[in-house]
Amino acid sequence: MLNQTGAALRQKAKEFHLHRIVRCASPITWFLIFGLWYFQPTYAFTLSPEEHRVIAQAQTACQKILSDSELPKPEPILFRQQKVGERYQFQFEDRFAVRLDHVRPSGQQERFVAEISAPTTALRLAPVIFLGMDPTCALQQGRYLEYQGDIAVTLDIFSADFQSLRSEPLNPPLPILTGASATQSVLVALVDSGVNYQLPQIQLGLARDQFGNMLGYDFWDLDSQFFDSQAPGSPFFVQRHGTRTASILMEESPAARVVSYRYPRPDMTRMKALVTHADSLGVRIIGMPLGSRKESDWLAFEQAAKANPHILFVVSAGNNGVDIDSQPIYPASLDIDNMVVVTSADDFIRPAERTNWGKRSVDFSVPAESVQAIDFSGDFREVSGSSYAVSRVAALAANILSEDALLSAKELIERIKSFALPAGNQQYISTGYIPDPRAFTAEVSFKFVESTSEEMSAESDGVDVRILLLDERWNVEEVQLAISAAAKVLSTCKIAIQSRETFKMKSDAYLKDLSVGTAHTVLSAFHKLRPVDGTADAITLVFARDSRMHIQYEAEAFGEGNTRSRPWLKNSLWVALGARDLDVTIAHELFHILSNDGRHVADSNNLMSAETSGNNVELTDLQCQSARQYFG
Repeated sequence: MLNQTGAALRQKAKEFHLHRIVRCASPITWFLIFGLWYFQPTYAFTLSPEEHRVIAQAQTACQKILSDSELPKPEPILFRQQKVGERYQFQFEDRFAVRLDHVRPSGQQERFVAEISAPTTALRLAPVIFLGMDPTCALQQGRYLEYQGDIAVTLDIFSADFQSLRSEPLNPPLPILTGASATQSVLVALVDSGVNYQLPQIQLGLARDQFGNMLGYDFWDLDSQFFDSQAPGSPFFVQRHGTRTASILMEESPAARVVSYRYPRPDMTRMKALVTHADSLGVRIIGMPLGSRKESDWLAFEQAAKANPHILFVVSAGNNGVDIDSQPIYPASLDIDNMVVVTSADDFIRPAERTNWGKRSVDFSVPAESVQAIDFSGDFREVSGSSYAVSRVAALAANILSEDALLSAKELIERIKSFALPAGNQQYISTGYIPDPRAFTAEVSFKFVESTSEEMSAESDGVDVRILLLDERWNVEEVQLAISAAAKVLSTCKIAIQSRETFKMKSDAYLKDLSVGTAHTVLSAFHKLRPVDGTADAITLVFARDSRMHIQYEAEAFGEGNTRSRPWLKNSLWVALGARDLDVTIAHELFHILSNDGRHVADSNNLMSAETSGNNVELTDLQCQSARQYFG
């Protein structure tokens, strides 16, 4: 494996997943997690004189803490059972309640956080202003909630000089679109934090009635506005999750139309009404990328799921990094016949980092790491975790159902099983690994380009190679010249490339990159066209667009030793566009396969140096002996 690509050097997108329902005591948690530094162009924003005065009073109280002035007795602030600061309570301007936290986490800079509450127009005391201050009590950033009645409708984020950095809607009205969903659509419910239905690309995938009204419901606020928003710890720090899960489902199943639900966190017994509502719309698949450790939260759901055996429920295993057979997460750990539980797999078909597993409780694993999703903002970003495994398997189920709408939930599960391979690590899941849930609708074809053979000496061993160009930017002549130069390097060991067949692939764009799952779709289709035979297996040289592996290289080889859990990759060599020193890179990766050895050497002149220079082509006699063992 040579030279990590630029994509690998970018920090991997990390995120918090709606796999559990959490309760946090204050905005401290979100302040510590998210930070306060987010700069955007300014927008119109004003505070009332009264609000300015209470902010100044909060900063004065903060200064008194620094000067050890006489103050109300504080309460301790605990974070994961450890004291991280003190909390003070004040009353300002007769109607403002101020909670001022002096935060001093171990090993981190101290800071001050204030939450200011005031009566809303409905005369209910509600949080209005959040202040993040540095160790000197200087304002760094603030947040302001605008209300309509008791409902917060807008979150304004402002700078130290009270300029608006950005404004986020929290509960905007539903837009009315033109026309109903296509009659052949499969309705798939997604129970999450809602979706950003203001985004045109999300609107296209949402289910609608004949009047253009979006189908769905907010079972959290009990209204029709299922907008993507959840603030489990503080209303000032809003998490957006459902837009991402919905966008993946929409991308992978053109037949699906999403019925979006905001999950009923205030009262989980509403899950029964949610399932009933979905059933009344004709929903056959319900995706649930959420869960918690509290079984009692899910009793109403369990009853509703069992009462609707014609609906398939696709549930997340969760992202706690535990075996849920011994540490249950619900609803994944419930025994429901018409429910499948899914998790995310890494490049070695093991549970991905942070995700849960369970030999009894988890049915399928799928590649759901670094998946492209549409964020709440409308931008693309990479997301990871078992939540997105739910989207992928629900999309597969929708694609299957679009071909045969009469399938029962039990029959649908059996069809999903047909796409699963026996798990390479059977201790983690019960049924199997689905390498590419999109394979059901993928279009792949190959065009033969040319075939050549080489003369080789009697004392040489020859290997056959199949050349597969996945991206149209690869030039056949340049590839052939590089392979010829690589063959010259290997001739030192009396190893020859005796024949070459070259093909170009025409396919969906997502298949042009190297990933473990999509490689199964590509190579399975290719090997049906050109079966591997002979005593010495042919090697497939795949010239891809890019790598989407967790650790990305310009080129990567797969021999016998690193494909035990992913055998479809065996004897394949993948090169990404832009790979340097293409001839040396090909020779280097071929040598990994021939020698069945992934190690590198320190000698910078040796072919198996970890970094190519364009001239590192030397091989020792001992290395040659190792490579020739490939031929028996």
